[in-house]
Amino acid sequence: MHCFMELSGLNVGGTDFEEPQESKPAPKKEAPKKDAPKAQGTPEGLKLKEEGNALYKQRKFDEALEKYSGAFEVEPTNTTYLLNRTAVIFEQGKLDECFEECAKALEHASEHKADYAVVSKLLTRQAFCLQKQAKYDEAIVLYRKALLENRNADTLTKLQTCEKEKKEAEIKAYINPELAQQKKDEGNTFFKADKFPQAVECYSEAIKRNPTEHTAYSNRAAAYLKLGAFSDAMNDCEKCLKIKPDFVKAHARKAHACFWTKQYNKALQSYDDGLKIDPDNAECKEGKMRTMAKIQEMATGEGDEDAAQRAMSDPEIQSIMGDSYMQMVLGEMQKNPARINDYMQDPTIAAKINKLIAAGIIRVGNK
Repeated sequence: MHCFMELSGLNVGGTDFEEPQESKPAPKKEAPKKDAPKAQGTPEGLKLKEEGNALYKQRKFDEALEKYSGAFEVEPTNTTYLLNRTAVIFEQGKLDECFEECAKALEHASEHKADYAVVSKLLTRQAFCLQKQAKYDEAIVLYRKALLENRNADTLTKLQTCEKEKKEAEIKAYINPELAQQKKDEGNTFFKADKFPQAVECYSEAIKRNPTEHTAYSNRAAAYLKLGAFSDAMNDCEKCLKIKPDFVKAHARKAHACFWTKQYNKALQSYDDGLKIDPDNAECKEGKMRTMAKIQEMATGEGDEDAAQRAMSDPEIQSIMGDSYMQMVLGEMQKNPARINDYMQDPTIAAKINKLIAAGIIRVGNK
């Protein structure tokens, strides 16, 4: 206060201001004594529990169960021993009995105010019994209830695994190849009638009913092409080819999607992939000719800025453009276009130059 008044310009030199007297230190209050941590069991009960644990690890379940039961008789208010019993019964594969024992233990825990961690473990074990019996919805409810009692890694992992198993079981239960074929046939009927949204819907249902059948993906890709959904068409073709890499129609349809999005270099590659499988495939041959004509038009004419810009997002094109030697080559060609003839003698360099021409990055026409 004295310092504050000096800084404020007040006169504190007079007798009106009285220095505060030194305060006497307040007597220290003794901290309340904490109760000693409660023992987890009586010596006799703990001894029996440890013996039970040793037998449990040796998979001597009947003997372990006897020890845990003996510990509970010694200390009938300790729910932990009941939790130990449920672990043994679970390992014996007696899932229904384990579930019931957990239920009784939970009642005991409520009556004797057991630790929340013990309650959580009992609920988790009940849920695990249900999960093992493929009762996923009921198990998920109990796992979530256990996490409210005690959010621990073990219960959370079991919940996530249970949710995954439930999803896989639902997918598996939905699979029906016969219904899938019916839906694909319906989709074909809609496609022929130019009802492409309805065709997509039917093909999608066919895929859900039989996700390992490749033609439904290819057919849906064809419908997407008609709707101008080129990205979706490419994705479906890739899924089809992952299942059956030699399915030529998927290669052709992927190439069509690339062509209409001005990814001519990728379109050319996909048509070639199809022709490697079937050299006489008319769709791939016609598509390749159309693509090469477009590439020639870009290379000798004004070019296509949209195609070139899109190509620059292609990792393969980025890799070529980022290569230091190719940068030198392109610089030389820019200064003297006739140098392209020299560089085209090298097959590796020629392949890269051709990719850049196909992508619309390089133009070789006269100005």
